[in-house]
Amino acid sequence: MKSLIQNLATFAAFAFVGAGVAFAESFPTDGSPISAGAVYEVEEFGAYHATFTAPETGVLIQDGVPDLVLENAGSPEFIGYGEFGQSYSWFVNEGVTYDIKSDFVMNGGNVRFTMESDAGLVLESAIPEEGGTLSLNTFIELTFNTAVTYSTAKLVIGDYNAELSSVGLDGRHLSFDISSVMSSCYDSGRLSEAGGEAIQLVIDGLESTSGIQYGEDGVLTLNYVSASRAIDMVGNTLPSQFKSYYVQNTDEGLWQFTFNKDVNPEGAFLALGCGSVEGDGTYYFEELPVAVDGVTCTVDMRGVYRDLNKYLDYQGNRMVEFKLSNVRDLNGQAAAGNGQGNIGSYSFNLEYEYIEPKNVVSEFVPASGSSLEGVDKIEIWFNNADVITYSGVAFEYAAEGESYTVVVPESELQVSAVGNEVTIVVAIPEEVKGHKGVRVSLHDMEATDGLDHSIYAEYDQMVVTLVSPIQAGQAIASTGDDDFVFTIAGAEGYGYIRYDFYNAEGPEGWVYGTQIHQQDNGTWTAYNGNYSCYDNYEPLMLIRAYASEDDYYNEAEALDSYEIRFKGTLKSFQYSLVQFVGIDPEPFSEIIPTADFCFTVEFDGLVSIDAKASGTAIGMGAGLMPFGDCEPVYEEGSDADGYSNTWRLYPNSGMLASSNSIEVTIVAYDQEGLLVQGNMGGNEFDYLSFSYSIYNAANFRELTVTPAEGIVSSLKEFTISSNGLPVGINYNYSGDEPIRILDSADELVYAFSYDDMAVVSDVIGEDEAGEPIYDELTSVVLTVNPAISADGTYTLVIPENFFTVGSQFDVQGSAALTAVYTVESSSIVSIAADAAGNYEVYSISGVHVLTTNQASDLRRLPRGIYIVNGRKLAI
Repeated sequence: MKSLIQNLATFAAFAFVGAGVAFAESFPTDGSPISAGAVYEVEEFGAYHATFTAPETGVLIQDGVPDLVLENAGSPEFIGYGEFGQSYSWFVNEGVTYDIKSDFVMNGGNVRFTMESDAGLVLESAIPEEGGTLSLNTFIELTFNTAVTYSTAKLVIGDYNAELSSVGLDGRHLSFDISSVMSSCYDSGRLSEAGGEAIQLVIDGLESTSGIQYGEDGVLTLNYVSASRAIDMVGNTLPSQFKSYYVQNTDEGLWQFTFNKDVNPEGAFLALGCGSVEGDGTYYFEELPVAVDGVTCTVDMRGVYRDLNKYLDYQGNRMVEFKLSNVRDLNGQAAAGNGQGNIGSYSFNLEYEYIEPKNVVSEFVPASGSSLEGVDKIEIWFNNADVITYSGVAFEYAAEGESYTVVVPESELQVSAVGNEVTIVVAIPEEVKGHKGVRVSLHDMEATDGLDHSIYAEYDQMVVTLVSPIQAGQAIASTGDDDFVFTIAGAEGYGYIRYDFYNAEGPEGWVYGTQIHQQDNGTWTAYNGNYSCYDNYEPLMLIRAYASEDDYYNEAEALDSYEIRFKGTLKSFQYSLVQFVGIDPEPFSEIIPTADFCFTVEFDGLVSIDAKASGTAIGMGAGLMPFGDCEPVYEEGSDADGYSNTWRLYPNSGMLASSNSIEVTIVAYDQEGLLVQGNMGGNEFDYLSFSYSIYNAANFRELTVTPAEGIVSSLKEFTISSNGLPVGINYNYSGDEPIRILDSADELVYAFSYDDMAVVSDVIGEDEAGEPIYDELTSVVLTVNPAISADGTYTLVIPENFFTVGSQFDVQGSAALTAVYTVESSSIVSIAADAAGNYEVYSISGVHVLTTNQASDLRRLPRGIYIVNGRKLAI
């Protein structure tokens, strides 16, 4: 009888499981063979082992579950995304049996193995798409479903055939640089300046690396149309080396680029870079404006000191790279460019020439910080005069709120030189005498090494010198970490001296201010907050002196003040004026994948989408998968090629089919090349980011309910589990229906509230503090209160996604579940053994006596719940 009961229970369990079997077979765990083309299901965290015997020598394509690998088949090649996720190809030999194994599958799903000969050689994408235009700077990129080879590739223009020699072949990717052929055809007249001629790309001998021919004859032909000829550079005045400094009064640092047609005066810029771009802080970058006059673009490199000694590239060289970018003609078409991928841009490299700095020391008599009262002449001495140029001596002062400058020209100075040292004697102009706050300096002074050697003196005022960690007038990105150290002349009698640091004009530019304290060694110090210094403003340190600290806080006028200015170098980032309007579907909504699903993104101006930086990602830390296609939606009559207010972005269908959620990243630029501000990141790393859930029935995990559906005496308690995985209540469930029990007329009998649900797990021990340790195999118990005992047929309905199944980073929603129960309280019978070991069955209809060799008669009993030694048995 015991074995009979066990067999019946096992049969019931199989019957229940069988009702929920998916179309995919379970992937073997015992080394059984699999069939090419069949779909198999793989569950996460499991160990699997199957075998596959290659029917031919060729390529086997694996679609989905990359944790499964072919032993003794070499390394696989990643070939993109298929129907079930990531796809790989393996080279296999005819008749060889391969083991397909994984000791631990992190992410489950469906998987299919297909011989490449069955799939054929397929062109998956062409950029530009067939029917598009080809120009001087077009770079054709083809992607196939597997690795390919070819014999020849050519452009056909009328009866002219031009073989393409600049070809890139990387596995399943084939690319062509057609710039030289297009340029030759424009020059020879085979293509007109206005464009519009038919062009064919013809590839002969195209086949997979395993020998599968493309189409019927191995020939791929794509039809295009020529674009109008783009403008191109015909000359430039670049020097042979890039100096660390170009003085203002020469043309050496004034670079010019000449084109064959007029250049659009808007949008062009020159980017300068030096060093390694590996993210280790050793890369210098600068962006300069371009002045356009007809066919000439001019960039002014003068007056900026660039010490690039520490910026080495990955080979240890110090090469300066330049890129003249976003050059367009008057119609907005990008210039030809001078290399692969340089659409509308031209790149150059120059060796760096560092001009050694000189240590220039200067002295004034009378000394800076003293008074000019009763003084008629000033003597200026400085060394290393060969690096200094000037045109006279300037006297600056203020009177009645106005600033004045008086220049004594070089011809009126007494100049004497001894070797490389110069002494200048200058008479103080009459209009300067008697004024406070006089500043004396060399007029139009410039040093050929690019440094500010600060040959000046100040009289009849408080004079502040910043000793460290930076110097006045320096080109800096920040003020550094160490405290400020000053020397102050003319500070006698002041009880309170402070500084205030400004990074922009007016009160809104104030950053920080505090008191400056005098030290025992005569210097003055103050806290340095390491302030950033931007290139759109000369950061200002304002030092003010008061009789007391109370005077400052009572807003009394300062008794004396002094300004120290610097040259900021940090690029102040500028966003586009174009703004994001909306995306369809709305963020945080649920996606139902379809063959033509796309995101529709709208902006309030024309933008282009950065296809390489935009795409979708799944899971924590997952890499970005570019969109399958970025399609601009042009308004009628629009000629903004590549720019639109509205874009359709198509995610990879395989990614949608194998994911529960998705993160969307969008990077957009306007026609000026300015980044559209997003909702994530910052400055040049800003981007738009949106999250979605994906509805995919295959991604919901099946539930098991105990008791199993059938005849019961009452409905009191249900235990919800899922193949040994943790089950929890999804409190974020947003559906309209609760878990409910319906009668045979589909009327609501009972609706479960969260108070009727309890998450339970077994206690498997105690920790050091005596607290219980719970088994991770958690289930949920549903309690009907009060129990339903009236005879009848009832259906338990659990909506989809009501529970969470799994743990840590592999949590999925639960599948919907319905279970039908029949309550027959009168069908319960009692079974007990007599003294002879026979079983007596007591029922309402009479007494049945069964011996052990008559156990099969149990099947003829009425359906109901039978009690055997206190245990229920459903028949």
